[in-house]
Amino acid sequence: MITKKEINSDGIEVISDAVIVIIMTVLVIQLPQLEQPSLAAIWKLKFSYLPYIISFIICITLWMNHHTIFQQVRTINNSVIIITAVLLVLLIILPYITSLLSENFHSLISQLIYSINFILVYITFLILTRCLVNISGKLNEISYNKKEVMIVLVLFILGISIGLNGYPELISVFCLLSSIVWYFI
Repeated sequence: MITKKEINSDGIEVISDAVIVIIMTVLVIQLPQLEQPSLAAIWKLKFSYLPYIISFIICITLWMNHHTIFQQVRTINNSVIIITAVLLVLLIILPYITSLLSENFHSLISQLIYSINFILVYITFLILTRCLVNISGKLNEISYNKKEVMIVLVLFILGISIGLNGYPELISVFCLLSSIVWYFI
């Protein structure tokens, strides 16, 4: 039986799924158009497409991990709703930030804005996971991998450090590596 402080988790899953699908749809709509259908035209837009590829990987990774943790939890509380709302707000601005980076790929400021949003999404997801662990008591089933957390955070710091030292494009490359680690570990 669900008590007054507990809420069924199905609603938050449905809302989160819908928002993530809408974000991915907006990302597809925003993809830069080819001048002509050729490999040369695709190659010309490689730096415009990379932020979209990274953003898709972020969305898919978040969506899969979100489902994994919510499969273990049937009830949530207001804290989970608030943290999820923050996470969704950070995701909602992802298409704008992706477009900004796509149009200004070599800009340090664009790279920093993109990576900071990614770091905030990741940290907010970790906070959500910790909150769900505290609610459910299923520490072993839900808890995040500390090795993964350290690798992802080190990659973020390394990418930003290299970017600040004259190679801003590498910030998004390290975001890509971080999202791959987040997905596979």
